[in-house]
Amino acid sequence: MGLKTWKNVVKFPHLASLVLLALVAVAIHLTRNKGNDAVQLENQVLLKEDSSKNYSAPGCNLFSGRWVYDNVSYPLYKERQCSFMEYDFACEISGRQDLKYQNWRWQPHLCDLPSNPPRAASYCSNKVNRTHGRHWIDADILVFDSFTWWMDPIMTILWGSFESPDAIYKKVDMKLRRYEIALSTWSDWLEIHINRTKTKLFFMSLSPYPLGMEHGHSCHNKREPILDERYWASAANRSMMRIVESTIEKLEERGLKVEYLNITQLSGYREDAHPSIFRTFWGTLTNEEIKNNVERYADCMHWCLPGVPDVWNQILYASIMKS
Repeated sequence: MGLKTWKNVVKFPHLASLVLLALVAVAIHLTRNKGNDAVQLENQVLLKEDSSKNYSAPGCNLFSGRWVYDNVSYPLYKERQCSFMEYDFACEISGRQDLKYQNWRWQPHLCDLPSNPPRAASYCSNKVNRTHGRHWIDADILVFDSFTWWMDPIMTILWGSFESPDAIYKKVDMKLRRYEIALSTWSDWLEIHINRTKTKLFFMSLSPYPLGMEHGHSCHNKREPILDERYWASAANRSMMRIVESTIEKLEERGLKVEYLNITQLSGYREDAHPSIFRTFWGTLTNEEIKNNVERYADCMHWCLPGVPDVWNQILYASIMKS
């Protein structure tokens, strides 16, 4: 699925528009108990301790590893039995017949991911995202990510207030500069509002997707992960990642710790795990029309479930428990 050109309005230096358009945030309010189960009650998550502490050992890098085929313990759950499943990501229900993409397990080189993370640790990102930062201030954990929105070639930026007659609109094509401004605004908000003794902060790196689909580079019919550990996905923009890393380093220098979850390369290996044409189409397209124009209709940005996002959750869970 190619990138669309959206007519965005971004407002600086206020955080509100940044949140609306480009920054996904997950807020978690933790409640610990002595039981073994993990359950979600509205915005509260009960986390259980994992018996394996392998992932907390010194030298354990959860992001350096390889994908291992495992049809014994994977998938972690059945697509048709998941009550939270959205049809856009339910590739099996949407007609995908090669299901090996569900059986690949991420194996770090020097340690293991948690063997049985709590299945109910699902997060209320949409609800929090739509009602803004007032829900974030007292959270135990905040997880941020921001990437795809900034890939549009031109954005319209509003300098000032929507209500002000003196507001100035400017079209900006400096992708890296506007991303840098956005993250600077984000970091300023964190410094002012976050309780440094309570809230644990995470930033998830970009989720890559294949570029050049109009030239035949598509995720369609990809059935195996890329096993060459030197591979780097074409859409994994290193310059944008460096901006994130630099922003996080500056925050740490000012006494605010943000843990960077670098899931980019491990996700980039999985060109086989995108929905492609096995997803919901909300128009009147026929199967014949879709198959005759796969490059246009294949979704190579999102992910099938069960799949790669489950590994992100395992890594997040391990990082939370380590802290």
